[in-house]
Amino acid sequence: QGLWKSTDQGGTWAKINTGAGSNLLDQGRLWTLAIDPFNHNTLWTSSGYGAGGPLKSTDAGVSWTRMPVGSPTQYNDVYSIQLVPYTPDHVLLAWHSAWTTDDSNSGVTESSDGGRSWTNHQPPKGSSWGAGNAAWFLDNSHTWLLGSQNGGIWRTSDSGASWTMVRNQNITHGGINALLHGPGSGVFF
Repeated sequence: QGLWKSTDQGGTWAKINTGAGSNLLDQGRLWTLAIDPFNHNTLWTSSGYGAGGPLKSTDAGVSWTRMPVGSPTQYNDVYSIQLVPYTPDHVLLAWHSAWTTDDSNSGVTESSDGGRSWTNHQPPKGSSWGAGNAAWFLDNSHTWLLGSQNGGIWRTSDSGASWTMVRNQNITHGGINALLHGPGSGVFF
């Protein structure tokens, strides 16, 4: 386990999480990795079935700190982390476990200050998002896409205040990296 880096196009690899908090990465599976577009020494990940997340490094992956989100996301079971390329320190989290009041869905969690504080956005009533979801920023800081394993693909243009289903097809289990977005292009792959 852990985070490994190659500087010779994959010829050799070195484990880089060797500092304080490195055991947080070694405990589980790194489901997601995000590099801050404004500071490439800042990395975010989660350790599935281990320390959970979100986990943050400000020294290029050597040392790591858990960035607690708090209630109701008591499990710290982060599945997807996205950093917005338009605004520094803007982070979106989607979850592997349910945490809403109905105990069968999870919403989207947002930080605008690099993880010092968080806002939980509940899924729309009756959406049946379930858990194991992924979220992506679109062409600005307040327009997002959410892919759920149970309730289709949803879009918000007001930072999670309201949502519209844009496709009734679900993402697959493990499909959190199934969409790639070309910033500014409106194109998804």
